[in-house]
Amino acid sequence: MDEKVILKKKDAINNNKEIKISYIGNNSINHDDKNKHFLLTFTDKNTNKNSEHIDYNVLVKNSSEDIIYKQSMHSLWGMELISFKNSDSKSNNTYPLKIKVMINGIFFQPVTQDTVEFNIAN
Repeated sequence: MDEKVILKKKDAINNNKEIKISYIGNNSINHDDKNKHFLLTFTDKNTNKNSEHIDYNVLVKNSSEDIIYKQSMHSLWGMELISFKNSDSKSNNTYPLKIKVMINGIFFQPVTQDTVEFNIAN
């Protein structure tokens, strides 16, 4: 029996007047419980095109608020696939997950950190 994967897009409201951050994935991020994947896009609000050269941090917390993934990254093209292994062995059900994205640079220039969060339910 084939499982249907329905992708959903969620836009986050952030304080930065230039960049819109979107999460794209299915409700459970991926149908494998240990390997997680989701797509982040950084979009210029004025042109609606991908924003290049974004410096950002991403972290993922489980339902117990434990950080299960943390990484500092640079987006060259404004679209990034985030992949990580869920090493949370305390519980099989870590949902809802909370994805936190913090922008701290745009086109090689530091900016005041701007933070958005996405809540992902199973």
